[in-house]
Amino acid sequence: MKGYPRFASYLACSLILLLPLLSVTVFADEALNQEEPPRGTPTSHTNKHMKMFGIQGSGQFSTWETWTHAGQESESDESFSENNIPGQANSGGGKRTFAFAGSAPYPGVVRLDKNLPFSGDFTLTIDCPESQDTCTKDVRIDIMYGQSIIGSVNLGPSEGTTNYYEYNITHGLEIIEENVTLGVQIEFNKPHDFSGGYVLYLDNDFNLNVPALPPEIFVVEVPEGGSYESPYASMNSGFGEVDVDSYSIFSPIIWAISIIVVGVLLIVFTPGLAWKVPAILVTMVGLIISLSIMPVVVMNVPYDEAKLSKSIYTLDQLASLGNSNDQFLTGLNLNDEFQIWIPLDSVYSNKVDVNTSEGRDSMYVYGLGLDQYEDAFSDTSATSKYGLSKVQEFFSLLAIDPSEGHGVIIDVELVRKCSECSEVAPSWATTLDAFNQDVPTNETILVNIRNANSDIHVVPESAITVTNIDPTWLNTPLYSGIGAGILFLSIGGFLQYRASTVSLEWVEEEDEYEVD
Repeated sequence: MKGYPRFASYLACSLILLLPLLSVTVFADEALNQEEPPRGTPTSHTNKHMKMFGIQGSGQFSTWETWTHAGQESESDESFSENNIPGQANSGGGKRTFAFAGSAPYPGVVRLDKNLPFSGDFTLTIDCPESQDTCTKDVRIDIMYGQSIIGSVNLGPSEGTTNYYEYNITHGLEIIEENVTLGVQIEFNKPHDFSGGYVLYLDNDFNLNVPALPPEIFVVEVPEGGSYESPYASMNSGFGEVDVDSYSIFSPIIWAISIIVVGVLLIVFTPGLAWKVPAILVTMVGLIISLSIMPVVVMNVPYDEAKLSKSIYTLDQLASLGNSNDQFLTGLNLNDEFQIWIPLDSVYSNKVDVNTSEGRDSMYVYGLGLDQYEDAFSDTSATSKYGLSKVQEFFSLLAIDPSEGHGVIIDVELVRKCSECSEVAPSWATTLDAFNQDVPTNETILVNIRNANSDIHVVPESAITVTNIDPTWLNTPLYSGIGAGILFLSIGGFLQYRASTVSLEWVEEEDEYEVD
């Protein structure tokens, strides 16, 4: 038994000594498991010329650092090279393989032209003087999609030279998926000659050209004889419908008629109660105010659509406008400011991934069904394809839930899409520059649609005013009328009871008087 305390002490001391080591191990594992931050310029339709980079270390060639992206690089060596000097880490011939993996994933989908190959060129000098230059100079090139190889080619030096290679590799890809990178793997043989070796040139001398396409131009086109349907209403869109109180003058009228009819019937056919008529009348007034008058007042649009001024538009008016150079739509120029009035009918919501100026994110967005414009949008003589596309692209998707009201006003300021761009767009549709038109700035938020081949711009909260909101006291007249009616009936009942009691006492007193 005496040995147990000593053993316990040794065990406790050992655990205390091991804790720092375990902590260091855990932190090291966490550091290894963390994803490396993007390095360089992502490949896109505006940056589709990739270069191979690397840093030659002092150890085995398999430990040398390699990477690729579509921009410039200051840290890369100009080349990889080896010879066969005895005692060096890489002395001796044999197969050499270098995998240049993509270091800068694009935060969206990149469209590819599957009819055009991946192409490129590189310079590789292979020397084998003792073999009288008869060593193999064949090279294998693989295109990597993430960690997978999607195409390969075996080739020799280009005609007329011994160290310049060109390659073309066919593929069947239509897109590069979000956050997936492309890369190149090269494989060749280093000669065994004592004075032999190789030099693989990097950077501008080792290239890959990606057949990337720009995003599709967003176009909404109603087929001949067809009818407009909101893209958010489709079962495959991922959007769900949000409850919205729609505009209708019939409901308040029906309520008013029903209340009056029921009130009259109650007055005529209910038993004779004191204060019955004022109780029913005050209740009717409260019900009519809340269920008939107030909904009509709330539903009144803030603008008379028949008398809209130049600075206030409806979506069917915008959809009727055509395309014009250096204008957003015909008649809408740079620096113009205007408002758009949209009465609500149907609203659809979904949590989606978005591109913002701060990177990739997810948020709830709210799509407008625009059902009230179905006839106008379906009329090809009154609606232009270009105007309808602009309406859908820039004004149909909101950053906030508008269903608490019955209408929306959007404030629009037209600006250049970027400082060098000639294209005019709303202030929430700006991009970094002409070469990075898929990189949002400021309040620009993009949602990918159509298998991420097109984008819709989200109208920011700062540009939205939800109108025709039901007042918090909407039902106050109803409750007040019911309360007043109950109060009147109570008072009437009390007075009627009091009167009947007094009458009985008077009758009894009369009877007693007659007896005397």
